[in-house]
Amino acid sequence: MYFYPHEHYADWEKLLGTGPLAPGAFGENITSEGFSEAELCIGDVIQIGSTLLQVLQPRSPCYKLQIKFQRPDMVALFVRQGFPGWYASVVQEGTLAVGDAITVVSRAPERISVADIWRYSLVEDADPETQQRVRALELLPRFWKRQILRDELSSVV
Repeated sequence: MYFYPHEHYADWEKLLGTGPLAPGAFGENITSEGFSEAELCIGDVIQIGSTLLQVLQPRSPCYKLQIKFQRPDMVALFVRQGFPGWYASVVQEGTLAVGDAITVVSRAPERISVADIWRYSLVEDADPETQQRVRALELLPRFWKRQILRDELSSVV
């Protein structure tokens, strides 16, 4: 499932000059409130209704955003804004509804946020201690590890 924080919508509305954007405007399954990429970490388990989900990775924008917004620069804008949203996998199926609270059930021990993964893969180099914590993230897909551990491309599992 793809989550995108509603809190980012005001910045996008201003930047794009579109007026109000409807929930789901960025292709997300869930337009969330109360959590950002900086607060949720890879491996955190969240609950919505009776459904449990685990945070896996930031979203990588694709050409479909350009088509939807009819802007050839939309992917570049998305990257520059630094608000990717995140993907989560279903840990326990259940039911959820509009307005259900999102609560954090458990926190990953590595404490590397979605925003950290985004920043270290695109903007700045991770220090050695952070690189070690990234290596320990079993859930983080190989693509993101490769982006962050640039010097170890061939040895990242």
